[in-house]
Amino acid sequence: MKINIVGSGSIGSSYMSASLIIDDHILVDVPNGIIKYLKHLNYDILKIDTIIITHLHGDHFFDLPFLMLGKYFNHDKTLIKVICPYGTTKKIQKLFRLGFPYDFRKVMENINIEFIEHKGRNNIILDDNIKIHSITKAWYYETMLWLYY
Repeated sequence: MKINIVGSGSIGSSYMSASLIIDDHILVDVPNGIIKYLKHLNYDILKIDTIIITHLHGDHFFDLPFLMLGKYFNHDKTLIKVICPYGTTKKIQKLFRLGFPYDFRKVMENINIEFIEHKGRNNIILDDNIKIHSITKAWYYETMLWLYY
């Protein structure tokens, strides 16, 4: 398994927020600015076929609309699976519509994206090496995904 740590900072640091790529096609978290940064590193974002959003703080998913637009503008209909906490689809739709009014439906009709939302305690097996555990934190009712290798 190849793991590339693309960002390791928090929203307040001068480094890219936390994000990593596994085996050149699985992106864990999509923080603000990561798509441009990956392009800067000459990484082909069209290779990404799986995204794991660990939780719904902005510094973990705000760049997903830019990835979606990248697939749309490149006419890429390769399936991309987004494994994410419950409620992500609605938040992405609101975020997309805020940044790109009137384009959400057109983009969704022309890319192949599947949101796999999880709530409560679930185990997800991505492949032989990656297992994801979903848990809802009772004190603030937020679902978080934990990765195990």
